Amino acid sequence: MRKNETAQPSVAIVIAAYNPGSYLKEAIDSCLQQTYKNCRLIIINDASSDGTAKLLTDHGNTPAVTVITNNANKGRAKSLNQVLQNLEEPYVALLDADDVMYSDRIKKQVAFMEANPEVGASSGFMDYISSKGIVIGHAKSDLLSEKDAQRGVENKDPFAIFTPCSIIRTEIFKSDNIFFRPEFWPADDVDLWNRIHEGGWHVLVQPEFLTQYRIHANSAVTSNFFYTRMQFEFLRECMRARRRGNKEPTKKEFIRMMKSRPLWVRINSLRKTYAKGVYRAGGFAFAEKKYLRAIRMLTLAGVLQPIYVFRRLKQQVRLK
Repeated sequence: MRKNETAQPSVAIVIAAYNPGSYLKEAIDSCLQQTYKNCRLIIINDASSDGTAKLLTDHGNTPAVTVITNNANKGRAKSLNQVLQNLEEPYVALLDADDVMYSDRIKKQVAFMEANPEVGASSGFMDYISSKGIVIGHAKSDLLSEKDAQRGVENKDPFAIFTPCSIIRTEIFKSDNIFFRPEFWPADDVDLWNRIHEGGWHVLVQPEFLTQYRIHANSAVTSNFFYTRMQFEFLRECMRARRRGNKEPTKKEFIRMMKSRPLWVRINSLRKTYAKGVYRAGGFAFAEKKYLRAIRMLTLAGVLQPIYVFRRLKQQVRLK
């Protein structure tokens, strides 16, 4: 990547890496091989202990690659925040350390953002890949217009775009209150997208496949699912409070609120959460070619929440 095409807006690609293992090299290569040349890659080594530091010494600090090393593990939110608020490039693209960009991703995203100045953040569609890089399905989104986003607002539900496929105008992070909030991890990105929208920007998805999203045993999508759902519920209550003009609840206040709900409401919520967790487990089993387990998990999820499973399968399964 070179920074010599001044007619093109410059883009910072940021990867926050914590023990990504062998996947990081492929992620880096996909960034360096972009057809859009006015880019700079920033890699944050968040105190990894798996050989990441050695891999990054091979790249060094060059005009194309900047390496930042945290002496202690800070987590995704704090690692990204220390970079996002100081960028000079007008755009920043995010990628997870175990995922892969298609070579024309940045080119297509910059064109989309330049054509839609009201959009503050956007992403594309993603292909799901297994630990071995085999495409096993795809992730689409119906957040294709501002009307789609407004439906979520009217239903009092958060909406989201695919973070490992996102591009954002860096001017947004010059605001004092727009940043990743670590107290919502691993749903801190959903919190961010909704607060960007509340700030007057559109947040959309362009209907093109731009990134490969890797599903494996250590990825956030397959671990600590119940905690992730709890965090999602927490950010939803905070969002609803903000939009009513009220103060956001603290985590302790939220937990008390959840425990005070009627028993049948708590059971129904647990059913839905368990269905989503089992569905995730089934998808992971399929990725690892454990087909009998995948069938059992997906069948159980379908019994618990049939409409959800049908819609997810319709979105994700790539028909031959």
